[in-house]
This record gives sequence, C-alpha cells and structure tokens, in this order.
Amino acid sequence: MGQLPTCSLPHNGKNVNNTKKTAVFNSAANNYSTKIVRNAERKDKQKICKETASFDVKASLFGCALCDVREFQMGLDKTKHFCDRHLSELGKFHKTPEQYAAWLKIKQKFRPVFSWFKGFNSTIYNFHPECVNTNLDADGNVIELVKLCPVCPSCADNVEQSFPRYSIANGIDYGVFSRLSWLKPLSLTEEHAISLTRPYGCIVKLSGFNCAERQSAKKGHFIFFRQAQAA
Repeated sequence: MGQLPTCSLPHNGKNVNNTKKTAVFNSAANNYSTKIVRNAERKDKQKICKETASFDVKASLFGCALCDVREFQMGLDKTKHFCDRHLSELGKFHKTPEQYAAWLKIKQKFRPVFSWFKGFNSTIYNFHPECVNTNLDADGNVIELVKLCPVCPSCADNVEQSFPRYSIANGIDYGVFSRLSWLKPLSLTEEHAISLTRPYGCIVKLSGFNCAERQSAKKGHFIFFRQAQAA
C-alpha cells in the first residue's frame, strides 16, 4: 500500500515574504496534514490509495440511453463500466401502443424535445437518441449500439423485471429543449417571468484570519414562494 501524500495548503497572507509568518503557516499545515493521516484507519487509507490509482483525468464521460445517468468511466472494475448493447436485444424498451398514441398527439415540430429513437426497422424506442450510435459493419449491414449504464443491462436481460425507476420507459422524461434548433434561449428576465416560484436566499461565508483558521465555509438557506401570476 502506498503512503498518503502530505498536503500543502496555500498561503493567503498579505506579506508572503515574511519568514516568521511563513514558518508558522507551514507548521500549522504540517500539523493539519499529520492529523488527517493519523485519524484515517487502514481500510480508509487503502480505499483512498485505490481510488487515487484508478483516477484518470482523461476518462470519457458516458450517458445511459435509458436512465440518463452520466459518469466518468474509471477504474478496473468492469462491472461498473458502461456497455454497448445491440438494439435488436432491447425490444423490451420499445414504445407501447399507448405511449405511441400519446406521442402522435404531440405536434411534429415539438416531438424532438421528447426522448425517443427510431431504429432502422422503423420501431420507436424509449432511448435518448444521443446515446445510440449507428454504424455499418464490413458487409454494409446497419449496426445500432445502445450505451447503457452498469445497472440497466440487468433489466434488459430479465423480461419480467420492471423498468428502471428513473428511465424513459418508466415515464420519466423531462425533455431536452436544446434539440429545437429554431427555439431561441430565454433571457434571464423571461425565465423569471414564466417561473412558477420566486427564490429568496441568504448565504453567509465563515472565514478565519489566523494561520490555523485558514479554512472557510459557507452556510445558507433558500425559501421558494409560489408566484401568484406567472406568465
């Protein structure tokens, strides 16, 4: 197991060149880092070292086509990695006749807001279209690969298992208005005008002045009042 690195806290004093202040600050920083290492149990140190070793600043960010969970793919545990599944294996997630009938009632120019994907076989599925890749194999056949998170494949393989709780197939779809290229973004004033609530908040920043009190914190609270006349 590797050793935990000692941390060096930034110095925010006005007179950085003051040797005495710098020495006091370095002493406080070393004492602080030593306390952290001593208070950590062996299993905590092992977990920290394991997570540090698996961390990758170049990791790819993936999104699940079914539940829209987004995570950076890191670590050696393959069970926590996103996977690609052929669309032909995911017939369980096509729109039901009731869902399709409700979808047809939506004006055609607004349909892209809702998440759906039309496969090569003309079947409509409950997937985020951005998470489905369509390619051609060496023989020119269409291959449609659906990106799924580590949780959703188990639902796809079990016909009797219910849909993931926060999936599109379970009726959770907030829509993506950025898919409408003709719709201009709202200004801040327009957003406030159509908002159903108005927030009031107070945030207080706590900070120290001595070297041993360099840490700061923020505490606050927000209350939302319903607007009686939303546009």
